[in-house]
Amino acid sequence: MHNIRVLLILLALLPGPEHCCAQVGRLEKLFAGRDTTAVMDSLLVGFDTYLDSLLAPKSNLTATAGFGNQHFSLKNNAFNAAASDTRQLSVLPALTYYHKSGLGISATGFLTQLCNRLQFYQYAITPSYDYSGKHFAAGVSWSRYFGKDTVSLDASPYNNDYYGYALLQRGHWRLGMTVGYASGSFNDRLTYSDSLRRYNSQQQQYEWVHYTKTIRTSNTLRDISVSVIVRREFSWYGVFAAKDGLTLSVGASLVTGASQLNTATVVKYSTKKIVLSRFTRSYRGADGNGYQLQSAALSGSLFYSCGRVSVMPSLFADYYLQDSERKLSSLFSLSIAYVVF
Repeated sequence: MHNIRVLLILLALLPGPEHCCAQVGRLEKLFAGRDTTAVMDSLLVGFDTYLDSLLAPKSNLTATAGFGNQHFSLKNNAFNAAASDTRQLSVLPALTYYHKSGLGISATGFLTQLCNRLQFYQYAITPSYDYSGKHFAAGVSWSRYFGKDTVSLDASPYNNDYYGYALLQRGHWRLGMTVGYASGSFNDRLTYSDSLRRYNSQQQQYEWVHYTKTIRTSNTLRDISVSVIVRREFSWYGVFAAKDGLTLSVGASLVTGASQLNTATVVKYSTKKIVLSRFTRSYRGADGNGYQLQSAALSGSLFYSCGRVSVMPSLFADYYLQDSERKLSSLFSLSIAYVVF
């Protein structure tokens, strides 16, 4: 380390060949009768701090436009893979402020095709905290979903989505785990007209009775997931420009978790004039599964950065290990980010 410091100082003090003789005199005067190591240490006071400041995190505001089929959770792909339909695509514009202390907050909109036009069907606010060291990285976040349009089947069933991760870093390898917990409540309503043919004993004849059937359900949902992950990263610099960079990340994970769904259903029959109260029915039910090994997943992403602009496509393939009609789910996203300041 001292050899490197000596080289830095010598390079800093040599302005050019034409001043060689004068420079030798300055160096002789500088080191005359003094310990060389002590001189170097005194000159480099604050220099290490300066280098650290160049590499230290900086506060920034970033605007992002995302595109993909990840609807239920902004952070947790284990929840996204459980979506009933991953074929629907959405656009996710977002604005994120990150403070150099690790604190951050983002606002995200979910935009898709509804009723033959593009419109927002939900929003999310996500405060977060991230720590990144030389050999360890960790972070936590909380996403709050609101403004949900129940016409869209892509609307997240969650109101609150908590997510955390911890990674051990050794060279280009990452080994760690993620934990997610989400809860929510949502209501469904189905109304349709029907009819039946019955015998009228007073009029001594058969007649058609037309009625409306309304089914209302109130649902509460709780999900938890714990994943063990291993990841390998490959990095290249100066790919297309002098100051750009490209990182390829590939990984595998095992996903465990549990879910609980409680449903209360009320069925009502009515005609044009009255509600047929004696035909009203109420039901309660519970569904879900205990804690179990759920799936195995492979993931891959590319991160390209040049100046203030970055592009990241990613792919997540999840194979469900339990009995299910749909074993394989695939999620993808493409995001383009611009650092405003």
